Amino acid sequence: MIDWDAEQFDQIVIRQGRPALIECWAPWWIYCLLLKSKTEHLARSCRDRVAVGRLNVEDHPVLATTLDIECIPALALFAGGRLARKWYGDLTLREITDALEEFEILRSQDHDDA
Repeated sequence: MIDWDAEQFDQIVIRQGRPALIECWAPWWIYCLLLKSKTEHLARSCRDRVAVGRLNVEDHPVLATTLDIECIPALALFAGGRLARKWYGDLTLREITDALEEFEILRSQDHDDA
């Protein structure tokens, strides 16, 4: 899983237009730890279809502000270089994979254990 910074975001999401799921977090917030296992699972199981990474909002506040992150944990889904959806809070793996399917980033058979 990628630890995002502004340069990686620009290269992967903006220039390449690759589908990306970014988990915005801070190390001191317990709910961020709950979401981490789900994004790690997606990073392993869906790596060929979507770039999955984490953005520490304390280390990269300018990028967090650019993404208009209002609270954490947050997930930002990018498709075609544009923000497609943003969520806040601890989501289920099914909720996340359903959104990836909705934006045609995944098909239901592309992932397991959801």
